[in-house]
Amino acid sequence: EVPISVQRKTKNQDCYERLAEDIRSMTMNNGDGERKNIKKQRTDEQIPSSLFTRNSIMECIDDLLTTTDKRSLKRKHRREQQRSTLLSTNNGHINKKESKRSNTITIATTKNYDRSNPEDILRYFAPMKLKIATLHDNLHTLTCQGNLREVLKIEEKLKILRPFSARFIADENTPDGTLMQPGQVFRKGWILLNDGSLPWDSNDIQLINLSDGIQVLQQPIVPITAPHARAVINIDFMCPNKSGTYESKWILAYRQQTFGPMIWCSIEVNQPSVAIENKIGKNFDKEI
Repeated sequence: EVPISVQRKTKNQDCYERLAEDIRSMTMNNGDGERKNIKKQRTDEQIPSSLFTRNSIMECIDDLLTTTDKRSLKRKHRREQQRSTLLSTNNGHINKKESKRSNTITIATTKNYDRSNPEDILRYFAPMKLKIATLHDNLHTLTCQGNLREVLKIEEKLKILRPFSARFIADENTPDGTLMQPGQVFRKGWILLNDGSLPWDSNDIQLINLSDGIQVLQQPIVPITAPHARAVINIDFMCPNKSGTYESKWILAYRQQTFGPMIWCSIEVNQPSVAIENKIGKNFDKEI
């Protein structure tokens, strides 16, 4: 048996090996730090540094520009701001209008109507009559409030729409200056043309008496009349007991607002004895 010689490390050798390992680890760590610093330097060199700041650029521009140029630039800037605000407001108004249109109720109406059928006339023009009624209500409230600007706007709308208008055509019977006896009952009729855009109806249109010269037996009724159609309005009168000339004046109105021409009835009342004397005198003059 050959004895195997085992080399044992001394304490000094162990210390030297440990020191070598520590030195190696320290060199590796230092190398990583140096590499990182080199990368930072390269990245900083690649990023271009700003030569001028905002303040320095504005100072240079102020030095180059004159006062007139500065004013013109300010004006342009203000105009651009105003345009942007106007565009934003217009877009908002358009969106509001679209939303209102979507919320409104659509009323189905036929394109044509029977002019001889009163019910069909009223049904066809019912939506438009509601709009005109709301306009008149708003006009009344605004006049009470004293808002003159809005009142003028509504009046202009009503002038353009022209819902109620009339034109005198002729007298149907009993021409002016007709001789009547005291207490005689007679009927006077007028032919009027509906010259507006809405029909007439006794619920909305009234015939107002402007002078009580002749006694009225029954309040007149305005018949249902389509636009651009003629209406005959009749009134029953009773002559006074005294002799003389008498007149009765009338006018159409919608919610106490008059429209159209004034119409009237004029008669002459004579006592029977006076009428007989006038006839005898006329015959005597003819014989002579």
